[in-house]
Amino acid sequence: MKKRFNLFVVAALFFSIANAQLIVDESGNVAVGYNGTSTLVSDLSVNSVGLSSATTHIKSIDKTYGMYVDESIPAYAPPTPAKGLESPPIYYQYGVYSKTSPIEYSYAYGVYGKSTVSSALSLGRNYGLYGIAGNAQQGCNYGVFGLLSGSRNGAGVYGSSSSNDEGAVVPGRYAGYFNGNVLVNGSITGTMSMSSDYRLKENIKSLSETQPYSLLTIMQMNPIEYNYKQRILGYDWDGNPQYMYTDDNPTYNHKHFGLIAQEVQELFPNLIYEGAAGDGYLSVAYVELVPVLIRAIQELNAKLDETRKVAGMGDENATPVEAVSMRGVTTELFQNTPNPFTENTVIPCTVAESVGVAMLYIYDLNGKQINQFLVEGRGKTSVTIAGSSLEAGMYLYSLIADGKVIDTKRMILTK
Repeated sequence: MKKRFNLFVVAALFFSIANAQLIVDESGNVAVGYNGTSTLVSDLSVNSVGLSSATTHIKSIDKTYGMYVDESIPAYAPPTPAKGLESPPIYYQYGVYSKTSPIEYSYAYGVYGKSTVSSALSLGRNYGLYGIAGNAQQGCNYGVFGLLSGSRNGAGVYGSSSSNDEGAVVPGRYAGYFNGNVLVNGSITGTMSMSSDYRLKENIKSLSETQPYSLLTIMQMNPIEYNYKQRILGYDWDGNPQYMYTDDNPTYNHKHFGLIAQEVQELFPNLIYEGAAGDGYLSVAYVELVPVLIRAIQELNAKLDETRKVAGMGDENATPVEAVSMRGVTTELFQNTPNPFTENTVIPCTVAESVGVAMLYIYDLNGKQINQFLVEGRGKTSVTIAGSSLEAGMYLYSLIADGKVIDTKRMILTK
């Protein structure tokens, strides 16, 4: 008791000098900077009576930090290694070290960081947890370090964009697990794979059953090259714009190759996703185009086999050069020249002698028929399209022989 009293006296003198009020109740609970009459409920509280669920409670009043810990040591010469050791001992420093021992049915947090308000603010930034690290040993600097220990499933780092998510069940052991959309403003390095086990799938059908004209659909796609636009995401307190990309960002500077999502949506709507936060921007699931391309190659190979049979050539004898030479005996559609065009363009094709009626149809990108032309010639022939008969834009043209679609291609008219 006397030792506690002496400690109390020393503490009281210290806080008297600092002009702060110190209260110690009969249970030994301590409050600093509190001048009310309510019963203290935390072992130690600052500027409040505390919280019944907290051993220590600090309420920040007109301060930037609720708690600021500066754990540093002065510069020193490394000690001489002990006998038998090749290097000096390692020193561990912790600005804040928090440890909890969970029990059954508990939600235990080593560190819980929360920075939020009930209504949206027009300016400012919130960080639930903010970590900075630098200039330690090369490759050993971690702004945030998460380690999954033990033998149970979980994640070293769990991120969620759901407002009411307290941590879903993680189906495995992962260094990082994210519940929601993830944006990477840069590149991802390493091997990427997608879950594809048949035990995780249902309603399985061959692509030939759902997309019987894969090759025809693929031929309607428009591969492009492009650069990303710079985007303004917001403004700082001084009204300066905050941009999506920095000037040296490779995603912004490099040339990219891909497809237009709106065009793909007309052909494969299930491969299109709308961006996060309802921004309306569309994205393409490029990986899922691979099965479609495989199916198109299979169809192309089947057509080549059919062409070989028509030419009386066995599979073992046909070469790519010979396959090209067989075009004269089959009905085929070729790319228009020039393309793009401004005045006139020529659409070449070959029509087998056995074809009764061959028609060339022009469509807009919505599938609406714009014009049609009778292909009268047989063998190598062509149809000329006058640019004056169309508005500037992108069009599709198809060759149909005796009611069968031979092929469809794309042409562009500029004015």
